[in-house]
Amino acid sequence: MNDSREYRFPYLIRTAADFPEDFPRFPDGTLFPGLFLPRDDPDWFGRSANPPRVILLNNDVLDVHFHPSCERPSVSIPFDERLSVQIGRLLLIGWIRLASYGTDIKLPYKRRTDEPVRIFLGMLRARLLRPHGNGGTECMRLGDALDLKFRNELNEEIDKEEIGMVRLFIAPQKLPGGWFFRGNRSTAGCLLNLSDRRLTWITECYGGIRQRYGALVTWAHADNVAHVFLDTEGSECRLSVMLRNGKVWKIGIPAERSADAREFAAISRRLLSSWMAGVGAPR
Repeated sequence: MNDSREYRFPYLIRTAADFPEDFPRFPDGTLFPGLFLPRDDPDWFGRSANPPRVILLNNDVLDVHFHPSCERPSVSIPFDERLSVQIGRLLLIGWIRLASYGTDIKLPYKRRTDEPVRIFLGMLRARLLRPHGNGGTECMRLGDALDLKFRNELNEEIDKEEIGMVRLFIAPQKLPGGWFFRGNRSTAGCLLNLSDRRLTWITECYGGIRQRYGALVTWAHADNVAHVFLDTEGSECRLSVMLRNGKVWKIGIPAERSADAREFAAISRRLLSSWMAGVGAPR
């Protein structure tokens, strides 16, 4: 029997034959594909913070199974419009975060190869996020012009059939620096894109620091978005996104972009309300 703790790369599970031999029996009713995530690199004592994991779509839930050696029970996440997904890509550090009402699980992995992860997430989106026929609508672009990094991130994330409705981009801004920083500090850029199927948030901020060589992508089904509004407190502005699964996105907005953020929130609310009323609602 092969020991999946020795595997070092993620891979797609396309058939029952791809299921790791040292995991429990392949669950009945599983739909393909699944995804295998290897354990973290072991320390000097052979211990890893994260064991091998398998994500499987089983009927209407996403099941996350852990290697039997860690004696951790599997986690089931409803696979419906309340699901929100975050993908982290920071150099060799990667993770998938799956959240729904009452459930939130983060699955880190080493990005030795990302292609199986990209394919798996793309197939999940295709199954969950149905396109709707609103062709010919021109996307309203607010804020700054996209820079190369965010253009590439958006092109990589957005599916071919997906139709952008309104977009807000806040470009990175240089901050005054003292002698130590020599003027190299800057704010993190962020991008919000509401399409006919989902709301996507792309940011290069992680841990309060701008990540020049990475990004976080978080998305939620359009039906999962309960409210979008601009919250101002003194000189600080925040764009808040409240999801029906209980999660809240809080996005810092520079004062000079507050008008753009307010317009983005207003347009988003109008579109989301019309969809909930059944006027061109995403299916």
